[in-house]
Parts: sequence; C-alpha cells; structure tokens
Amino acid sequence: MIQDGLYSKDRHDCPIPDMVLGQHVAPIRAGAVATKAGPVMSSSDSLKVTIFGRGGHGSMPHRCIDPVVIASHIVVRLQTIVSRVVPPDEVAVITVGSIHAGEAENVICDRAFFTINIRTLDEEVRKIVLSHVRRTIESEASAGFCEQPPHIEHHMSLPVTANAATATNQQLQHTFQSHFGGNFAIMPKSSLASEDFSVLASEIGKPYYFWLFGGVDQQQWDTLAAANKLDTLPINHSPDFGPVIHPTLQTGGEAMTIAALAFLRGL
Repeated sequence: MIQDGLYSKDRHDCPIPDMVLGQHVAPIRAGAVATKAGPVMSSSDSLKVTIFGRGGHGSMPHRCIDPVVIASHIVVRLQTIVSRVVPPDEVAVITVGSIHAGEAENVICDRAFFTINIRTLDEEVRKIVLSHVRRTIESEASAGFCEQPPHIEHHMSLPVTANAATATNQQLQHTFQSHFGGNFAIMPKSSLASEDFSVLASEIGKPYYFWLFGGVDQQQWDTLAAANKLDTLPINHSPDFGPVIHPTLQTGGEAMTIAALAFLRGL
C-alpha cells in the first residue's frame, strides 16, 4: 500500500492519520486482550539463495562441484550464528524453511536453492545477523570452490513492532485494563511472529499502538491450561487454527472501538 502511493497526493492521497491502531487474533483465550510496551512482535527478513555448482555424473564427483554438499554446510553453519555470534541475552531465530536441488540420485546437479527466514527483536542484532548470514553463505560457497558467487535475494523485510512508552500508549493500556478487567494482560514476553502494519505509521513519522486478542474457545483453553497442555493448541497459520466466532468478534470490535475513542478524547 505504501509502495503504491497510499499517502501520495499524486496517487491515492489518503488522509494522513494522527495515529495508527492495529490488532491481530492470536491463539490465546477468547475474550482476552494482551499487549505490552516495547517489542510486541519481531522483525522478519526472508532470503532466497542459489548456490551454483558444476553438474555431472555421480560416478565422477571429482569432475563436479556439488552444490548439495555446499548448501548442507551452509544450513548447519547458519545455526552457529545464533549460538556463537548473537549475545545469549538477545533473541534471534534463523530458519531454513525450504531447500531444493537435483532430480536423479545418480546425478550431481548444477545448483541448489534454499530459503532463509530471520527473526530478531533488536535492530542492531538484526544487522549483525544479516551480515553474518551473508558472510556465511559467501564463505562456504568459496570454500566449496564454486566458480560463480551465490545469488542472495533479500526479498522480504518487516520491522520490529514495538509500542513506544509514550503517555498516549500508556493511556491506551490503562483504557484496556479498565474495560476488560481480568481479561486484559501484559504480555510476559515478545512474540516472534511479525507484522508489517507499523509501516503505515513509521513511513510518515506517526505513532502507533498494537495488541493481540484471543480466539480460543474459553472452555477448551481452561481445560488445556488445567492439564498444562496449552502448547498443543493450534497456532496461527496451522490448518487447524479456527477462532471461535464469539466472543472473538465482539472482543476485537470493542478493543478497536475503545482504543479509537480513547485517543480521540485526548485530542
């Protein structure tokens, strides 16, 4: 939307907001609302990587450059960035979500393709991780005698979603506490899921506030909580994740409405 000229006078000329409010359903108890100051959700960076080898017959590996072996070394080596580069008190996740190479068992293919997703909660950590990921890929390709450098495409990047500790945001939090009572909670830790809504505010230098609201059937939640089995609940993007209609819709509607009214009353 931003790239398509959402706020541009020459394109869509959308009115500039004073503040951007956002919410998302989550695998927590229906009727609950949760948020916090500081990082609420992580940044997310996605890379597409191609390793170029030299293909040939499996009986003559010395005449080939095997991109499968090189890609395998990279996948394993990437995990040491989290364990040996990122400070232990910081958070980073590196996931190689897909890897594709070759078609026949007796043929060494000429290239391997894989994708990487990186999540962090701090901008400096993010820069460090991205730098080391690139260096790891390039160094392993060089060590594998690749005749062509790897192709690294940084095709998706989402910023950290962090609620600033401003007076307005503190008032919004107090409003949620007053309205939802025991159904409101301060998130004990940040989520490593990611969201791009904050760009609608940061692109024009405006503040924003973000929160989560629950969609898990209350009886199901209570039963699993009593059995200490909440980690078995389907999560967002699982094919089994299906928020109950009520009170999920009502909670989401109320949360957005009272947040907007609280902000408007302060103008």
